[in-house]
Formats: sequence, structure tokens, C-alpha cells
Amino acid sequence: MKVLGEKIQQARKMHRLSQSALAAGICTQATISKIENKNRCESLDVFSSICSKLELSVFECLEESYEQETERILTVVEKLREQLRAYEAHEILEEYNFKEDKLSYFTKTKFLYYKGSTSLLGKSDFEGAIAYLKQVVRMKNKTNIYHILSMNAIGVSYELQGKYREAAKYNEKAYQMLNDFLMMSYQL
Repeated sequence: MKVLGEKIQQARKMHRLSQSALAAGICTQATISKIENKNRCESLDVFSSICSKLELSVFECLEESYEQETERILTVVEKLREQLRAYEAHEILEEYNFKEDKLSYFTKTKFLYYKGSTSLLGKSDFEGAIAYLKQVVRMKNKTNIYHILSMNAIGVSYELQGKYREAAKYNEKAYQMLNDFLMMSYQL
């Protein structure tokens, strides 16, 4: 598994342990070296014991996958949006290196929804917002909450532009999607 070897090394030095002292009773000194220099550990048990000895959580020492990194960024974006700081949220997403092919379907829809909604609320970029939101709506694999929110946000975008017929069309679709989504949830 991929680990944060530098974090292990810093903690080891903070505890004033040599690689051999850290390895004692757990593994070989070569294993500690591999963790610190190559960011790899083949045994979760060994890695857990090392983290415990260094008073670290295993989870804080594992390398983050692209999916996890994206979810972490989206959590920050969501909190900024809740604080009515959509412009800042939009700037974070603008700088983020979005790799669509490396994300799950759910995270992809979530990312595109936030990209569109922050374009709308943070930049008043109606065209850009609608483009991102329509990408979500066109993804038909499995409807999730971000499809419904995207459909509604398209309606809001049209409403803010004074295009009330278009707005009504999308708001009605969002309402119908929400109804269908809730009915499916109740059937489960």
C-alpha cells in the first residue's frame, strides 16, 4: 500500500528513534527504510504497529487516492458554499486538476454540480454554469441527488436571466426527478 513515508520519518525523528529502534519488535530496519524512502509498506499489521509506536493514526499516514483528494476538496467547497462564499469555492475548483476518468460516477456528478453552481453563484457566469450542470443532467447511469440539484440550478440560472419559460421547464423536471427519486427510495 502507498503510505506517507515522510510523515513517518518526521514522527520517528520527533520521537528521537533510529530506524532500527522503530523497527524493534515489529519488522526489519529495511522495512522502515522502504516506508520512509519509497512510500510503500506491504503489511497493514506492520504499518499499524509502526504508527501506534509513533502515536499516529494509520489513516493520517496513508496516501490519499485521487478520489479521496477530490472528495476532500469538495467538502471544503461545500462548506464555503454554506457560508455564502461561492466565489472562493469557485476559485478552488478552477485551480483543481479535474481528471474525470479517475473518479467514480457519484464523485464526478458531485464535482460537476459544484463547478456549475459555483460558476452561477460565485461568478454569475450563466453560460458556464449551464454547461457544467447540463453535463450532470446528461449523465444517465443512475440518478442521484446531484442530478436533481443540477436540474434545479439550471432552472434558477434561467430565472436569473429572465428566461422564465426555460426556468419553469427545468424546475418542473427537477420536481419530477425529486418525486421519482423519493418514490424509489421508499420502495427500497
